[in-house]
Amino acid sequence: MRLGIDASSQLELDALGASYSYEGRPIDPWVFMVDHNGCSLMRIRVWVDPYDEDGNPYGAGTNDLQKAIILAKRALKDGYSLLLDFHYSDFWTDPAKQRIPKSWKNLTSVEAFAKQVYDYTKETLLVLKQEGIPLEAVQVGNEITKGLLWPYGYIAEKKEERTPEQYDACSKILKQGVLAVREIYPDSKVVIHLERSGDKELYDEWLTEMDKRELDFDILGLSYYPYWHGAVEDVEANIANINAKFHRPIWIVEHSYAFTVEPYPRSNGECNNVVTEQIAEDLISKIPFPMTKKGQAAFFADLIKRMEALDVEMIVYWEPFWIPVEGVKWASVPAMRYLGAPIKSEDNEVANQCLFDYEGAGLPSLETFKV
Repeated sequence: MRLGIDASSQLELDALGASYSYEGRPIDPWVFMVDHNGCSLMRIRVWVDPYDEDGNPYGAGTNDLQKAIILAKRALKDGYSLLLDFHYSDFWTDPAKQRIPKSWKNLTSVEAFAKQVYDYTKETLLVLKQEGIPLEAVQVGNEITKGLLWPYGYIAEKKEERTPEQYDACSKILKQGVLAVREIYPDSKVVIHLERSGDKELYDEWLTEMDKRELDFDILGLSYYPYWHGAVEDVEANIANINAKFHRPIWIVEHSYAFTVEPYPRSNGECNNVVTEQIAEDLISKIPFPMTKKGQAAFFADLIKRMEALDVEMIVYWEPFWIPVEGVKWASVPAMRYLGAPIKSEDNEVANQCLFDYEGAGLPSLETFKV
């Protein structure tokens, strides 16, 4: 098995003074994860235009193409291969949101969006190729169990509301992204990324429908966050079914686990994380590892052993270095307006899922998330 990381927020962290240590000595965490943990792949997200109309950044790394290039060159220098993650949005996409980029708002048909995805993917990849950046893999869409570019590529969450026409539209858009990858980076693997990794029935339907439509891809990417996706036994059952029925190599392209449920201090009080004490209590019956430093380490040791037994090829840890430095944002107010989300704290709300504590000191999990 191989291990990777997604450290797409690193430029923002560095600019705001983040620092890291291991056993009391300062480290460069990117180099450390190669040398100490054996990580070999860096996943880098890219958004279309993560700024508002006045040029204010959306935060969370504000990952436009130019930042992706900087991150990619650093990763190559440090010994990683690359997985480029297209969100096809100006900011976060996931099961709750797949928002159309601002500059694509004039498009009004599935066919127009399919062409736009092809053109944008091709143009982006051509820039990367001109910069001399090799890509091991390219991810076409991010957490797209419910489709992408809503409402045009939408697939309903409820089984009784899903239709063949929804799969037709989604596959038509995805195929154009895949085509662009095949043309510009013919040696790169194409990744299709789903979430709800404990839902065997959903995966069976989704992959069956896309096989009917001859969607061409090489790797099935999964997200596995125990808080949202359930017990690891459910994930194992799903992966076993995929192995038996669909014969797709599997990468877990997003994963993390909390080392505490305590909020972190801020100059104006405390900031709560999205994974809270209540969530931890609700998970006790499903996840036999406490959300503590030792519990996080034990969880990784167990997960890696289980995934190796199922021939999972890769596990990518999501944002292991996103510590709560003052000024680091999960989303700025302009970003929340773009998403149509309620305006709330901009502070990093996933800091308790890092592989380093709130002060940037390495956690015991660094001894178990390794090969």
